[in-house]
Amino acid sequence: MTGIGDDPFVAAVKPLVDAMGGEMVAPDRAGPDDVVL
Repeated sequence: MTGIGDDPFVAAVKPLVDAMGGEMVAPDRAGPDDVVL
């Protein structure tokens, strides 16, 4: 995910997303099966 910078939430969640093999995308790019946090 680009354009977020050093957001603390992203820094905290990214290792979990990576471990699950997921991809972080901007909320406006999320599809119907994506989880938006």
